[in-house]
This record gives sequence, C-alpha cells and structure tokens, in this order.
Amino acid sequence: MKYSVERSRFTKAARNAIDIVCVLGFLVFSFITFVLFYIYRSLVTCYVSVFKLDFGKVLSGTSAILEEDYWIGAPKYGIVSILKIEHKLCIDLVRETFINNVLTNSKYPELKQYQYDFMGYRFWRNDKSFNVENHVYQRYPTEFPNLSVETIHEEFINKPFDRLKSPWELVLINLPSENADTGATQSLLVYRNHHSMADGKSILKLLFESFGQQKLVTALARYEKRSVLQQLCFYLRSPIQLVNLGLLWKQAYLNSMGHLFKFNSSPQKENQTRLIVGLSPVIPLDQLKSIAKKKNVRVSAVILSIMAGAMRKLNRLNRDKNVSVLCVIPKEGHPDALTNYMYMGSIDLPVSESSDLKRLNLCNKIYNSVSSSDLLCLTNFYGYQIGVFVGQLRKTLRTVRAWIVGISNLAGDEQGVKICSYPCSDFVMSVGPCRGTMGIQLLSSSYRGKLQIAITAKEGILDRGEVERLAFLMGKEVQNMVAK
Repeated sequence: MKYSVERSRFTKAARNAIDIVCVLGFLVFSFITFVLFYIYRSLVTCYVSVFKLDFGKVLSGTSAILEEDYWIGAPKYGIVSILKIEHKLCIDLVRETFINNVLTNSKYPELKQYQYDFMGYRFWRNDKSFNVENHVYQRYPTEFPNLSVETIHEEFINKPFDRLKSPWELVLINLPSENADTGATQSLLVYRNHHSMADGKSILKLLFESFGQQKLVTALARYEKRSVLQQLCFYLRSPIQLVNLGLLWKQAYLNSMGHLFKFNSSPQKENQTRLIVGLSPVIPLDQLKSIAKKKNVRVSAVILSIMAGAMRKLNRLNRDKNVSVLCVIPKEGHPDALTNYMYMGSIDLPVSESSDLKRLNLCNKIYNSVSSSDLLCLTNFYGYQIGVFVGQLRKTLRTVRAWIVGISNLAGDEQGVKICSYPCSDFVMSVGPCRGTMGIQLLSSSYRGKLQIAITAKEGILDRGEVERLAFLMGKEVQNMVAK
C-alpha cells in the first residue's frame, strides 16, 4: 500500500513537471514567434520600403505558401470564374474597359506585378515588361473540343501560369449564334487567377464593382472586432490553440487513411495530374431557404448536407466512414449577398449518417462549431509572422496531409450586374484542390437567385463519369429534401 501511495505521488509529480515544461515551452515558442519574427519582419519591410522601390506589398504567409506551384503542371489553387454576357463583345472594348476601370485603380497594383522572394519573405514586384495584351485577349470557339461551361473551366484550371508574370488573365470567347435569323449571340468572359493573388470575394469585387462599374449588394460586415484585452488574450492563447490545431490535423489524418478520396502520389506525379471539373444542376436559392426554414437550420448547413448525401451515394465502399474536410463557410447572410468575412474550420463531414434529417442536423451543428473557431485568424497570424523564412517548412506546409476534401461557399450578387454595360446572365466559379492528400474541392457559388456547385477532382480520385454522377446526385439530394 505504501509503495502504491508513493508511486501515485511520483506520477502526480511527473505530470506536474510535464505541465510546467509545456508551459515554459509555450512561453519560449510565443517569444520566438511574436517577438523575434516580428522584429525581423519589421526590419525587412522597412528596408524594402526605403531601398526597394519596385517592390509592392508583402504576401501573407498563407498566400506565400500557396504560391509555390502556379507555373508547374496543372496548377493547384487556381481559380476560374466564367461570366455569361448577353451580347457579342469586342476584345478592344473589353481591354479598354479593364484598363480604365481596373488597371488604373490603385487598389489592384498586383495585376501588374509578379511574386518575388526576398530575405525570407515573398513580395509583389513590378513587372517592367507588363503588356496588357498578354493578359486580356480573345480565344475562339474552334479552339475548344466543345463549349460546355465544364469544358472551359477544365481547360483553364489546368493551364499553368507564366513564370515571373502576374498570375491572372481575362479571356473573351464569343459564342456562335444559336438563331441565324436574329443573329443573337452571347459572350463568355473567363477570368483566371491564382489563389495567392485573390480570394473569391476579392474576385467578385474586381469583376463586378470595378470592371462592371456596379456596386455589389453586399451583406453588412458581421466581424466581431476585438478589444485590446481580447486581442491580448488571443495572443496568449494562440500557442495552446496551435496545439489543438495539431490535434485536429492528426485526427483528420487518421480519419483519411485508406479513404478513396485520399490522393497519394509523389510531387512529381502530382505536377502531371490533371483536374477534372463538373457542375451540379442549377439550384434555386428559394428552395434552399425553404428547406432551411422548415428544418430550422442554416442555409450553409443545407449546402453541406447536400454535399455529404451525394458523397455517401457515390462513395459506397466508404459509406461507413466520414470525410475529413477543410471548409471555408460564409458568415450569416449566405446566400443572399456577398459576405465580407468567413469562418474556417476542420470538420468531419457526416457521410456515414444514413438518415437525411440527422445528417442535416449534424451539418447544422458543424456550422455552429466552425463559427466559433479561430482557425482562420490563427493560421493567418502564424503564417504572416513566420512568412516563408524556412524553405523546408514552407514546402511542408504547402502540402495538405490531413484533409481529403475542401469545401468553399461563395455568395454572389442577388440582383445581377452589367459588364461593359451589358447584362451578365450567369456566373459560376471553380477552384483547384490543394496539393497533397486533398483529392476533391467543392465550391458553391450563387448569383441572381440560383446556386451551382463546382466539383474539381484530381485525376485518379474520380474519373469523368464519377464527377458527373456526383454532380447529378447533388441535384437529387435537393429534390429529396424538398419532397420531405
């Protein structure tokens, strides 16, 4: 008995010692991250502002990590936006409008800059050889195997960007007339950029507000500004949150082992891997709102449930296993209008749940849990502090090793906009999945009272038939929800 008591005391003392070591470790880590890197970054940015006049803004750590591959093979993290214009546009008009409304706007200097490493950080740097005709140009229908929106998305999302050039382009495609008597025709504007340059919200503001010269109907900013005390608490808690984030990554990694959606290939093989794109049927927003109101859940939860149900029916070999997802979800207001801030989180999408109602309620709980997450602020803060200081760390971070599916929701404009004074009747956006284990990326984008989900899958994870079937099943999920 005496031996047992002494052993218990020793175990308790050992645990206390471990706790003390962990606390000291957190303090040291915080000091290194918040002080030394902060001082170094400040010195670098001050030096650049004085002696490197051709340099622009420093990229955030997250963007710098994503940048790694935009000129290699089929670039991951590419974003493609397609706008359908109810008029036959002229490339000269498009180019002139873009120059006057966008390129001369001081808000978008990166459109004439490329990314450049300097002293451990990545900066935008002026492109002295910039030529707008290399970025805004016309292609013809005969250059594509067919003119389906999916085909055009796939064509552009697999195209590498030019090295040491600004990673974006705006391409005009005039569609052939379907009515020879009236001569009526339409045009497609394809805007492509790398994710390190802009996110979905920034792209919409550029295309609709600057290029279309029309103010977006945006939701009110619902970002809770932190007080000085709250900000200090965030800094003090961040080492512990970072450990929690590591535990989330570990759990996601374990959950994804052996899953059919997990991409396992070498970096060289991934560079050669094409992306396959599919689009769900058009989903009326009124249907989503009606379902959400009837079931007393969020609209974003309905969208997550649609995706989970479709995956369950497609991925029958893993129907008893949830899917590890890195998701970015808009705050309240989606999908009525463009939201200004987003939530980000690591979740297990409840694919294994057979009951539609239980799955929907689980997705609603997931939305609420993500809405209380500091993951987005945490990753941006650490990424910005550390930058790309350690090359090997950067290469490790750029490869997602835990999540096998990415989900993003983008709320566009409800009333519709005009481009070059002509109405834009349709808009849809797709994005490439991250490097590493992530095999599928889903992006839902809404415009003028309707929503579509773009599916982008790495070749070998899903073939073209499976991508098309997954898109079809999403439409069926909506029908099932409406019927019940």
